[in-house]
Amino acid sequence: MTFMESQTPLGIISKEVVRINVGGGIFEVYRSTLERFPDTLLGNKKKLSEYWNPELRCYFLERHKLIFSSILYFYQSDGLFYRPTCISQDQFQTELEFFQLKSEYDAYSQKVGIVFVR
Repeated sequence: MTFMESQTPLGIISKEVVRINVGGGIFEVYRSTLERFPDTLLGNKKKLSEYWNPELRCYFLERHKLIFSSILYFYQSDGLFYRPTCISQDQFQTELEFFQLKSEYDAYSQKVGIVFVR
């Protein structure tokens, strides 16, 4: 059993769920999903701990909620990106930098042929 899992009274192993409040929206995801990318803000327990809010009992990030859905999708899809059409490339890049996903996005963009023009 890893530190991400806990034993329930029935002997069933359950995974640790991480609650993240972004712009008032509550997102829940398994810690193991995030930890597949340990060099990123969400994938690194120590980095993420800076955003723990004991009053809310979750991580609190004052960021763009719609873009965060795309950020979370990156983890859930094991490395795929999508940018909502209503979000500018500059806004998206800002959030990628905050979440420490810029190098992953650059590698993904090169692989699929995305060209970023300023």
